[in-house]
Amino acid sequence: MSTFLKDGIEFVLPGIFKAYPRDWANQLLNEGTIYFTNWDVFRRDENPERGDPMEGTSVTNRNGKTYKADYGNPIFIWSSTMETNPKVIIETWRDRDTVIQITNTLKFAERIRDAAVARKSDLIYFQIGPVTYDKDEGSHRAYHWAEGVF
Repeated sequence: MSTFLKDGIEFVLPGIFKAYPRDWANQLLNEGTIYFTNWDVFRRDENPERGDPMEGTSVTNRNGKTYKADYGNPIFIWSSTMETNPKVIIETWRDRDTVIQITNTLKFAERIRDAAVARKSDLIYFQIGPVTYDKDEGSHRAYHWAEGVF
């Protein structure tokens, strides 16, 4: 079971859920194959739940001022949801037909990291954790870095 800290309080995560086409879900479960998505896909996605033309733009609010900056590196995302009802997940992501649950999120992240190291991937940073994101106000991240690994 995984936890995260918010304002000094430790929360237990029930796991994360991922909507997938059945073939991709089977590849993850049976072969360990995971597909990451370049954030440009999210910029172009017209689905209001997934699409965001500001994806890849950092919006930070400090001392009453808003700052924006575009990230320059190619970034790949494996996004999931903490919504626990598979029916709601499938209704939201209508182009998917399968929902998987990962109950040990820390172990899952470690396995991704270890696979990247074993393959000598040239990943520079690996960032995990819940993100509270408001398309109008910007992001407020609580994440962990796995640096110096790749």
